[in-house]
Amino acid sequence: MIAPLRALVQRRQGHAALQQVANAAFPTDPPRIAQVIKQDARSCVARATWQGREVIVKQHHVADPVPAMQALHAEHDRLRALFPVGKLHAATCLATAPEAALVILPFATGTRLDHVIPDVPAPMRAELVQLAGQWLAHSLGREATAGQFSPGFWVKMVQAELAAAPLGPNDSALVQAVIQRLGERAPPLRGLPVPKGPIHQDFAPHNILWDADRARLSVIDIDKRTDLPIALDMARLLSGLTHHLLCATPDMPLHKGLCPDLRAALLSVGALAHEGPNAGIFDFLTGVRLAKVLIAHHGLRFGPPARATIQNWLETVPCP
Repeated sequence: MIAPLRALVQRRQGHAALQQVANAAFPTDPPRIAQVIKQDARSCVARATWQGREVIVKQHHVADPVPAMQALHAEHDRLRALFPVGKLHAATCLATAPEAALVILPFATGTRLDHVIPDVPAPMRAELVQLAGQWLAHSLGREATAGQFSPGFWVKMVQAELAAAPLGPNDSALVQAVIQRLGERAPPLRGLPVPKGPIHQDFAPHNILWDADRARLSVIDIDKRTDLPIALDMARLLSGLTHHLLCATPDMPLHKGLCPDLRAALLSVGALAHEGPNAGIFDFLTGVRLAKVLIAHHGLRFGPPARATIQNWLETVPCP
């Protein structure tokens, strides 16, 4: 009983603190906090009402809030010029208070993509993943570029995260096997042109909502942009969906560490430019993503599916 009571007290304290910040940030028309839905070291997020509508209020916990919020606002302005288009929407900010690191966002309707995918037929799964891929491609605007791929950077990142993680010997050996395979696959990929663009590094299924009644796919919780390989967001999306599906169906077939149908659906989005030679870069960064998931979730729900996807990736992404 102690842990639930502590969580309740923390939520109430978070509610009061966030309302106080909102009152100071918007003194003439503050949002009214209804319920804190997430609170951690990085942010506090709550449902609220503001100007007669339901909204999300998020306070970022950052050391230098003004430039961080300016970067967020600039990215939301860029996306506001691109969306909505067809079935694709972006939950861009309604207002910001830079000094307080506070942002007011629209309350987007729909169900998280990782909650939808397990309950719909295979053709609908593929369609939803293609829509997500189309959103990602469209979000690049005219700013997609082709940089030179540096596989060593990503290998060193995984090595550093492994060194800092309290993994057991079996999980550590599994991540070490990924690092070794990445090193073996690196030479032919080094220096290849890699599709890059303004991504957000959190293109995860829980940040993508599908509203079946409106046939609308919305991306939420968008932070500042980072110009990095597009395949990072692609791998994050597919690994998240694959791990979620494996929790429900542990014997689901895999290929290259992912659900093969979903992988094929995403790679079929031509605007993402990851067919042909670039598929090798995508497979490489998929391995990076799978290793990072195991490092972060080894003792949690996604630990077993992360081990399964890594084992399959090692078996089906061979040495060059």
